[in-house]
Amino acid sequence: MDALLEHHTDLQRPIDNSVFAAASFNFGPDVVTYEHTDSGNKANGPCPIFCSGSFNADRGGHIVLRQLKLLIRFPPGSIAVVPSATHMHGNVSIQ
Repeated sequence: MDALLEHHTDLQRPIDNSVFAAASFNFGPDVVTYEHTDSGNKANGPCPIFCSGSFNADRGGHIVLRQLKLLIRFPPGSIAVVPSATHMHGNVSIQ
């Protein structure tokens, strides 16, 4: 990132001191992300998925990794790191 930013002075980090070139945020009372891949991401690159808010994680918000046949309880404060360009990922509704 440092070399890229030195060469392209019009670019900025999305978050100070981040190693990632981009960030996406979903806000709302009930955020559901349908299963998808992020085709623009590096195929073997890590993509951290962070969950925050206030909800009962036993009643929704689980992360879905269908290719791995996993439905994972994902309470606030959790982070999952997946290769998002090659693995379908999404989450279930918060009840």
